[in-house]
Amino acid sequence: MAPKDPNTLPQISVNHIRILFCGIGASILGLTSYMDYAASSLLLSVATLALALVLLINGINMYFSKQEYVHHHVDALFLILLASFSLFASDVKGEHSYWLYFYPIAAFFLFPLRTAIWCVLAYTPLAAYIIFQYSPPLLQGQICFSYAAIATVALFLAMVKSRTNQLLEPLISSDAETGAQLEKFLRPALKTEINRAEREGTGLLLVYIKHQASSQKGEKTAQLIKQCAQAIAQYLRPFDQYYRLQKDSFAIIMPHANSQDALVTVKEMITHMPAVIQSTIQVGFASLNVDDTEDTLIEQALKGLRHV
Repeated sequence: MAPKDPNTLPQISVNHIRILFCGIGASILGLTSYMDYAASSLLLSVATLALALVLLINGINMYFSKQEYVHHHVDALFLILLASFSLFASDVKGEHSYWLYFYPIAAFFLFPLRTAIWCVLAYTPLAAYIIFQYSPPLLQGQICFSYAAIATVALFLAMVKSRTNQLLEPLISSDAETGAQLEKFLRPALKTEINRAEREGTGLLLVYIKHQASSQKGEKTAQLIKQCAQAIAQYLRPFDQYYRLQKDSFAIIMPHANSQDALVTVKEMITHMPAVIQSTIQVGFASLNVDDTEDTLIEQALKGLRHV
C-alpha cells in the first residue's frame, strides 16, 4: 500500500498556542525590561527580565518536552513571581500598581477554572494591601473597581471556556496528541463495519498493536507514542480507521482485508516506528466470522497478541 503523507496528521495543538503566547509575552516583557533600564529603574528592569525569562523557559520546555507536570510547575512559578513582582513594583514606584491587574488574567489563562479561582482568592488580600498601601488615596477606589472588573471578566471568560469545552467534549472524536480516534468510538464503529461487511459479504479485520513506549526510561514517552501513530497513519488506506487505546495500544479497523495482507502492512508500520520500542511491539489479528460481534473481535485480537 502507498503510504500516506504524514503531514496529513494534525499539526496544531493547544501547546502550540501556549508556546506562541510564551514567545509574545516574553518579548513584551523583555521590551518593558529594556524601557525600565533606559529609565534608570535597574531593579524593576531585572524583575521584569526575570518574568520574561520564566515565560521563555516555559515556551522552550513545552516545545522540546511533553511532560505536563513540568509545564504546570513552571506556570505556578510564573504566577508566584508575578504576585511578588506586583508587590515589588508598587513598593518601588506607586504608579506601577497596575501590575496587579495581570494576575487574575494569567491565573485564568494558565490554570483550570477551580484552581484559578483559588489562586485569585488567595491573591486578593495582597492586591488590597498593594492598593491601600501604595496607591494615591484619590485613585484607590478606581484601582479597586478596575481590579474587581478585570477579575470578574477573566472569571466569566474562563467559565465560558470551561462550559464550551464540556459541551464540545462529546463531539471530539480524535486524540489531540496522535490524531487517532478515541477509544470510546471503537465499538460503535466496529459494530457499523460488521453490519456492512455482513450485508455486502466482504471481509473485515481488526488489528491490535501493543507497544511499551511508556516503559522507556529516559525517553520522551509522548514523542514515541506520536511517532508510532504517524507510522500507522502512513500505511492506512482511505477507508481504514485507527484508534488510540488506554496505555500503550492502538486498534485498526481494516475493511476488505485479510490477515496476510494486514500482516505485510503492519510489518511496514513497525519498521517506521521508533527503534527503541520495536522489539516490544505485539500484534493481534481478528477476522470477522459468522456470529462475531464487536466484543468477540476485540477479545480475539487481544488473545492473539504476539511478536511479528
